[in-house]
Amino acid sequence: MRVPPCPSVESLKLAVAYWPSSALPTAVRSRRRSACRRSILSTTANSGITESSREGAKAHITIERSCAMLAPRGRPYEGEKHMLGRSLSFAIAAALLLAACNQPQSPAAPLASNFRVLFAPGSSTLQDPELGTIRQAAAAYTSRRGASIALLGHTDTKGSPAFNQALSRQRTDAVTAALVAAGVPAASISATTYGETNPPVPTGDNVSDQKNRSVEISVSGAPRT
Repeated sequence: MRVPPCPSVESLKLAVAYWPSSALPTAVRSRRRSACRRSILSTTANSGITESSREGAKAHITIERSCAMLAPRGRPYEGEKHMLGRSLSFAIAAALLLAACNQPQSPAAPLASNFRVLFAPGSSTLQDPELGTIRQAAAAYTSRRGASIALLGHTDTKGSPAFNQALSRQRTDAVTAALVAAGVPAASISATTYGETNPPVPTGDNVSDQKNRSVEISVSGAPRT
């Protein structure tokens, strides 16, 4: 079933303003507005429309605006009960229509695609906070079509170049295993290890830097729609 497009607020204001009378005393108009809100809120609640939903919130805004305009202008007074019934009929229909119509979609937040997993000095063991980062990267992978993951392994400059080269491989291996455990196919993961060369933060020799004790995760692929 095709959902109708949303009416504009201005068109609703014009339609609501057509029915009520400017001849009503202020106290009567105030009672009508209160009765209007109670009646429509009861009707929308019975229809399953809640204020916590986006559609429900838009409907409640329409209710308030519609009821607030029940008596600014219009035809001569024809009897409070008769006019209130006609106004309520329109306002209820407007609120329900607005709740059921096509609502503009908010722009989707950009998907994260780059992550960094940190390690303790001389270690390739993943700590609990880093496992959370792994899960975020795996979720980014599943949210894309034709996705792939590239890993870049690094170390700081403490220790020998040979030791650090092997350590960076151990770190990318640990991240790969964790990603596979999180549901990413091993065939979708590639790894490059730099050891202490090409660090994220250039330093001198024999310097311990946490950002360099890391594996960078880059997720590529088109977002799913």
